Amino acid sequence: MKRSIACTALIALFLGALSAEGLQFDFKGIALDWAIPGVTGLPVPTGADLQFGLPIGALGNSPLTAVARLRGGYEDGRILRDPVTGDVRTEPGAFDGAYRYQSPNFQWALGATLGLAQKEKGNLVEAFAFYRGRYDFYDTSLSALAFTDMEGIFGNSFLAGLAYDNTARDSRRVYSGVFAELSGEYGPDALNEAARESDFLRFTLKAKGYLPLVSTGQASDEKLNAFSLYLAGFASADYASGGHVPIWVMQSFGGRDLRGSLGDCVRGYPSNSFDSSLKLVANGEVRAILPALFHQAWLVSMLYGFFDAGYYSGFANDSGANKDASGAIMSTGAGLNFNVFDFVNLGAFAGLKLPDGSSIYTTYTSTEAFFWNIQFLLHF
Repeated sequence: MKRSIACTALIALFLGALSAEGLQFDFKGIALDWAIPGVTGLPVPTGADLQFGLPIGALGNSPLTAVARLRGGYEDGRILRDPVTGDVRTEPGAFDGAYRYQSPNFQWALGATLGLAQKEKGNLVEAFAFYRGRYDFYDTSLSALAFTDMEGIFGNSFLAGLAYDNTARDSRRVYSGVFAELSGEYGPDALNEAARESDFLRFTLKAKGYLPLVSTGQASDEKLNAFSLYLAGFASADYASGGHVPIWVMQSFGGRDLRGSLGDCVRGYPSNSFDSSLKLVANGEVRAILPALFHQAWLVSMLYGFFDAGYYSGFANDSGANKDASGAIMSTGAGLNFNVFDFVNLGAFAGLKLPDGSSIYTTYTSTEAFFWNIQFLLHF
């Protein structure tokens, strides 16, 4: 309780400092719930992710910025393990009996970025360091002995790393450039509640790049796209270890911006699946931006083809034969979405799963190769 009060006071003081002139604001995204009773299967916006920054000086020629990030939402989750033993459930059709639960949560981060090299707007290379906290209340009756945070957690950790970013987007929404980030996160038992153990160390490397091929606008207005084509790619490696690795760590790729589980990142597989200690993923897309609809620059459609591949190894908290399981999953397909006010990308995609390299494929998903799903955001 004392730790909760201290963190709340620290956040209040930090946000007070950020109220000064020169405040930078970044809307990082929305939180979605896919399993609200009565509307199961339809994503409902139930929260938001906000970031605030304030320049506070310089170290030598490197600008220093204080940063606060707040995220909250009423989201859903699932676990595809035995909640008591932590074992990967390998019986056929185990996915159909996945444990689902509601997860109201609040997350925060307080820290700073140091610009080591600048570009025209912002930092080209920057170092960052953050204190991170989160409060998760899991509305579930599971006796989660294997993952103690399945019964809720007040968690704390420290995150630090380096990033390079020269990505840009032109008036027709064609991306170019490269982004890369290397980070480490440490959340020892000493910082977390004794009854909800959380003890982990995680390292994450991620990169994405964009290569324009064709980009043309309408003669009447350069912002009205005629036809544009570019390549987009994303790759990440994530490794976590520790005495009590939380389920949210196993089910995500780390860094400043958390990305979903390996199952989320390889399209066609269930969210929160393949929650392994070591996760590798690569995504490639060819994106064709079509003419702006009704001559409105804010309403643009995009057709794309994709290929996703992932690798997993090691299942923390598994006491059985699959503790050291490893394998690969892949998928390929195409999609169509509509960019609306640069806020959402409404659309759908479909494809085929290619599970030949996975020994526990049937644990996490159905054996049917074809899949489709709706889309609210770009994949990366």
